[in-house]
Amino acid sequence: MSSRGTLRWSAINSNSRVPVSKACSIGTGNNADVYLLDTTVWIDLLRSNSRSIRHRLTAHSKSTIGLSIITLCELQYGLEKRAAQYPHLRAREQQLLSAIVAPFDVFLLDHDVVEVYGRVRAALENSGTAIGALDAFIAAQALSLGAVLVTSNEKEFQRVQGLQVENWG
Repeated sequence: MSSRGTLRWSAINSNSRVPVSKACSIGTGNNADVYLLDTTVWIDLLRSNSRSIRHRLTAHSKSTIGLSIITLCELQYGLEKRAAQYPHLRAREQQLLSAIVAPFDVFLLDHDVVEVYGRVRAALENSGTAIGALDAFIAAQALSLGAVLVTSNEKEFQRVQGLQVENWG
């Protein structure tokens, strides 16, 4: 069993360079009680407040549901890109992002993820079925956690051998 670092979104804010972290123990292997939500799921929630995703979140309320630090980076990037076009919406959208991810764990990268990432990305590239580097990190993290990856992008992630993928949309 290895120690996995997680953060709560509420521990991350613009006034804090070093967020407060907490440790959570999750073993490697299949752990159906852990769900890692991909960027596409968060975008669906932010854009449309998807009823089916909200229903599944409620149905799995006793499970560990979280997102990768990579997903959080992608969401922040999207917010910043949109804020460049619509600066007057930045504060409101930052509050919305903070509110929607606040109840969930943010899983950090660790050495286990790095090793799995290397194997996953190399295997996909060697077979001519590469996926994006950030998606490979997210897939590797789900594998490392033994988590089910929840995504709207099933086609891309199903290329990763051994990865459990669900679409809650």
